[in-house]
Amino acid sequence: MWMLAVTLMCGTTAVVSSCDDDDVEDVLETVNLVGKWTSTGQVTPNPGNKPDFDFDGTIEFKSNGTVVSTDSENHSLEGTWTLRGKVLTVTISDEGEQVTSTYNIQEGWTRDRMVMTTVVNIPDSIGKSVAYTITVTLNRVK
Repeated sequence: MWMLAVTLMCGTTAVVSSCDDDDVEDVLETVNLVGKWTSTGQVTPNPGNKPDFDFDGTIEFKSNGTVVSTDSENHSLEGTWTLRGKVLTVTISDEGEQVTSTYNIQEGWTRDRMVMTTVVNIPDSIGKSVAYTITVTLNRVK
């Protein structure tokens, strides 16, 4: 199956040998990402120690580059995704606004589990920028 993906990524079988190792690795990682995952996440530092800064739901990465994220209350958001190396970029549309997030996939990613992180800067009540780390753990739905 992964050879089929490599062939599709690089062109015909005669051209496969012209792919560099990074292209082959990206194809294999993309094949491993496609599917439905349960997601749990945590934001640190937790502003005001509010429990609602932990979250859970599902996320589905489709082979056509679209993504559907559904929270525990069945509110769904749709968007697009791209993967290059260990960097996943997700653009989600929410109430007419597009938000793009870039996640770093942590080492040890397997076909069934991965952990990714991103940092966002949000102004606090006095306008000082505070950096928050969002850690998302994904487990493949079987």
